Amino acid sequence: MPKIDLPDSPGPWTLQVIPYTKDDPQQFLVTNTGHSPEQLVHNPGWSLTDFRKKLGGDEGSIEDPEGQLHHFSLKPWAGTDPEAQRFRVQFVGPTRHDPNVTSHIR
Repeated sequence: MPKIDLPDSPGPWTLQVIPYTKDDPQQFLVTNTGHSPEQLVHNPGWSLTDFRKKLGGDEGSIEDPEGQLHHFSLKPWAGTDPEAQRFRVQFVGPTRHDPNVTSHIR
């Protein structure tokens, strides 16, 4: 699993997995880079196939920015199209600067 290095990021972190299909508008994120207007960014997330590889099967763990493991199961998506089913995987946790910081995993 790729490790995310974020300075000033004391835990705890919460794993958020947002499932959607590849034609769903969830694949787009609205970002605010500090410039107007906000930008719409394409984020294809992980396919079910990719997520299974990252977990090493239908169940496994993902490491947060602090090195803690978070268990996740893909069993609820058994039988779905592995390329059409997508997931946005991110960690949410507090920082000294922003209590609602989100760290997306690519």
